[in-house]
Amino acid sequence: MELLYFRFINIEVSELTTSLCCAMYIQKLRDVLWPGGQLDTETPSPPSEEQKQHTRAQARQCLINFFPGGLQIGSQGTELQERQSVIIFGRPPVTISG
Repeated sequence: MELLYFRFINIEVSELTTSLCCAMYIQKLRDVLWPGGQLDTETPSPPSEEQKQHTRAQARQCLINFFPGGLQIGSQGTELQERQSVIIFGRPPVTISG
């Protein structure tokens, strides 16, 4: 049984590594990395203020979701939040300003 399995693997690997298959793999890789055979030389434009604000809002929401009950937005927080944060995380809550 082992010999049959080894033979099957050997045949399959041989078929996948023929010169034609290797050339096809290289061509597909080239097409993915260099579409149309050209490198993208354009520098992306810097993000607009709207995009920056959107990214900040997404990051803030991700942090809030990651630290439920232990994250304060701004400089004011309740004593209960602080106590819960110390109990949950063993340290005071993270404060995000802005």
